[in-house]
Amino acid sequence: MQPADGIKSPQIQPESLIGDSGTSSFLPSETFKVLWKLLLFDLSSMLDWLR
Repeated sequence: MQPADGIKSPQIQPESLIGDSGTSSFLPSETFKVLWKLLLFDLSSMLDWLR
């Protein structure tokens, strides 16, 4: 049971930290989403360019 708890806790902690800090956090969730979309777009465009 302890290993399962050890595996679960790290996944829950980052979400709780982002939720608690909110806009004052280093990386707000909305900004992270925008950066993630830009990253995916760049990767897809690069793959299209390589083809």
